[in-house]
Amino acid sequence: MALEETNTVDYIEMSLMDNKVLIVTIFDDYYDYKNVDRSEEEHLYLLENKINSCCAYIISKQYKEKYPNKTFEKFIVQIKFTYKISNECYNLLIEAKKALKKYNIDIIARYFKYRRKYFFEK
Repeated sequence: MALEETNTVDYIEMSLMDNKVLIVTIFDDYYDYKNVDRSEEEHLYLLENKINSCCAYIISKQYKEKYPNKTFEKFIVQIKFTYKISNECYNLLIEAKKALKKYNIDIIARYFKYRRKYFFEK
């Protein structure tokens, strides 16, 4: 799936470590900071909309179609970035993480190239 497809969920799975955790994954291969054809503002707008769609999917319990008999205690929106993120993107994710805490939704971001995991302030 592409980041431009903001009304779709890219991938969902149960955590292998804890079957009470549902992971919703976003694949963000959209924004290369060396590509002058796309603005960072456009990227952040699409990313925010994609996060909102994933959260709406979780909050409305649409995952019950795939896991009808499961009760999840925690939800993770995992974002897999192909390109290194900017400070503005990092700040957007921190703010989203804070806002989603009340819904028991966490955000984890990974940078594909080096399998680096970004850690966010709580």
